[in-house]
Amino acid sequence: MPEINWLGSLAAGIAGFMLGALWYSPLLFSRRWQAETGVGGPKPIRYPFAVPMIASVVIAIVGAMALSALIGPVPSVKGAVIVGGVIGLFCVAPAIAMNGLFGQDSPALIAIHALYPALQFALMGLILALMS
Repeated sequence: MPEINWLGSLAAGIAGFMLGALWYSPLLFSRRWQAETGVGGPKPIRYPFAVPMIASVVIAIVGAMALSALIGPVPSVKGAVIVGGVIGLFCVAPAIAMNGLFGQDSPALIAIHALYPALQFALMGLILALMS
């Protein structure tokens, strides 16, 4: 069974979630994201605000745990960032892009959604390596 850096996974998952908070904030893409999705406007609210927030933290921690298992107990910083980036950019982002295409999302919305995990997993790899 692969070794998982539990504390590193917790820290990396929280950092990945915080990157998402910045990514979807007014400092970066919230205005465009809201315009493209209708969230925050006339679109009906399906979930209380806490549901996606809590789910996002849990999902990010699970992703960090999987990344930790893949990179091993003592990864190099460069290797962990590369593996994280490859997973985010070549595994997660294409799945998000495919869903966006079938959902008839705009290219801008697809880019906003798909590029975030590429950075998120690279960041999580960095944190996991630094905390190994």
